[in-house]
Amino acid sequence: VMVPIVFMINGFTKDDWEAAFLLGIAVAVGLTPEMLPMVVSANLARGAVAMSKRKVVVKRLNAIQNLGAMDVLCTDKTGTLTEDRIVLDRYLDVHGDDDNEVLEYGYLNSHFQTGLKNLMDQAVIDRVDEAEEVVVDARFSMVDEIPFDFARRRMSVVLNRNGIVGGPGRPEHVMITKGAVEEVLGLCTHMTDRGQRVELTEQLRWH
Repeated sequence: VMVPIVFMINGFTKDDWEAAFLLGIAVAVGLTPEMLPMVVSANLARGAVAMSKRKVVVKRLNAIQNLGAMDVLCTDKTGTLTEDRIVLDRYLDVHGDDDNEVLEYGYLNSHFQTGLKNLMDQAVIDRVDEAEEVVVDARFSMVDEIPFDFARRRMSVVLNRNGIVGGPGRPEHVMITKGAVEEVLGLCTHMTDRGQRVELTEQLRWH
């Protein structure tokens, strides 16, 4: 508070704003205690010790100050210490059985999307070995992409099957979509059941 007051008074009375600015800086330096950084660090360290007694691990002291300035803290539960990494373990069909086609479509979506890939995308890509990647890349090529937005709550990639499924000279397009379960299910009319394309009834949709 004192610095702008001194600056304004000195500037108006002496009409020398450069000197007033330098005087304001000098006042600011004089008002700042020399031991202030040490006092702040000591108080933050005391806060870290107090939180450690409540089984909280503090990795950065300046986080204590940020935590103290919060009104609401939203956290996500976790049962163990995590590595900031996701590993894809299983890829299931509608019956809960492992299905390589599910993995293939998941890989195609994550591989061909041009936007920022999250940890889930990277986990799917890492699950497919290099030999399978080469085969998949040869069978499909990118046609278009509909990026994720919060209105649609899903993102899609449109791929060309390069004529393998449709026969020579008859390439087919396939759209692979991922997103909020209720949004994707709401658009589906059919599903694959044991290799057969069947109608997706309301009972099956929300089963």
